[in-house]
Amino acid sequence: MRLVLLLLFYAAALAGYLGVGVWTSDRALLLAEGALDRAIPYDARFALVYLAYFPLLFWMLLGLSRHPGFVRRLLVASGILVASFLVFLSYPTRIERPEPRAGEPWSSIVRWIQEVDPQSNALPSLHGSLTVLACACAVRQRIVPAWIGWSACAVVLYSALALRQHLVLDLGVGALLGGLAARFDRALEEAAA
Repeated sequence: MRLVLLLLFYAAALAGYLGVGVWTSDRALLLAEGALDRAIPYDARFALVYLAYFPLLFWMLLGLSRHPGFVRRLLVASGILVASFLVFLSYPTRIERPEPRAGEPWSSIVRWIQEVDPQSNALPSLHGSLTVLACACAVRQRIVPAWIGWSACAVVLYSALALRQHLVLDLGVGALLGGLAARFDRALEEAAA
């Protein structure tokens, strides 16, 4: 039953994200690069790390499914999705992505990512919010050692910056949203105990 809930969450998240992105892409406002964004070099080698977010998030949530509070955590994560989708609909934003150079290693993967992932839905970053939430919960439940969990989280977040899928601003807002959701989840857990 929990696996079915997890798969439904994934399907709803992906369908909602792509649907909202298509619907708002023609009116999305361009977010400007900041000094920190320019300091991070574009690196197509991070394409597989960026894509690792999806199985990593699934693995962490699957590990959490064996612990009490799984449904609560899915509801908290769903709250992130609803809040993000409302922002995407009311204030759609996008970022300028570099065109992958033909013949470069990883360029075909980056091109595929850019084709599948619309340029809109930049702020807040779901990569940032869901990665931080899943990592915080997995570390708290001792599914993964803290140093491994937070290192994986940092590398996934950096990959979004290195590929120019996100900017420091929208990734930071997403990570902050995920951190607040993790604190809310912890408060609910402590209140139930």
